[in-house]
Amino acid sequence: MSSVYISFSELCQCVSMSEAQVMDLVEQGVLRPETGVQREEWRFSHIALTVVGRAERLHHQLSVDWADMPLVLELLEELTELRAENSMLKQRLNRFLVDEN
Repeated sequence: MSSVYISFSELCQCVSMSEAQVMDLVEQGVLRPETGVQREEWRFSHIALTVVGRAERLHHQLSVDWADMPLVLELLEELTELRAENSMLKQRLNRFLVDEN
């Protein structure tokens, strides 16, 4: 399976943000280029589109400050992972309890 990468300018167009706004997201650590050193060389994963959308919603709906966004997104990702792990462990426990009866 091959990954899809988009350029800095394509990302700006896709998320309807100015280059300065997207640059701020990179500087704040909300977005990280997958490849490239200079802005013209940057390539972002298609997942960056989802990250920007989620960050915008958190900023506008919950007034999360952009400077706090990387931490908030990391904690939300960790919460999702913990919920998935909890669900898996519950299923394993249920199988164990059913086998005992």
